[in-house]
Amino acid sequence: MAPIWPNAGFLLAATVAASAAAESPVTFDAALFAAAQREGRTIVVETYAPWCLPCRVRGPVLRDILRRERYRAILFLRVGEKTVDADWKRIGAKRYGMLHIYKGPQRVAAGAATREDEIVAMLERAR
Repeated sequence: MAPIWPNAGFLLAATVAASAAAESPVTFDAALFAAAQREGRTIVVETYAPWCLPCRVRGPVLRDILRRERYRAILFLRVGEKTVDADWKRIGAKRYGMLHIYKGPQRVAAGAATREDEIVAMLERAR
């Protein structure tokens, strides 16, 4: 006998993934980045590597901040070790462990902040 809701597991998994996406970084996508810039959205681009200590310290702090109602509309992208050089150049990044904050096409902040107050101050520059 076939299940009544054969796709229920898929729908549940998609819902869980969508709710996690707001606070989890999305692998850098140049088209998504450009669209968000055209829309004037606030964008956080993190240059990340698993061996980078500031990256690992910042991760949970940044996720907690981005869960807050005030920051939920922010697009959170991650540039990593497998990201092509053209995308690193697109955001003006040169090293790991950095946050680049954009408001539309304008980069409003960049730094290696790891503390909550520092990250919030950077985000507030984009509001």
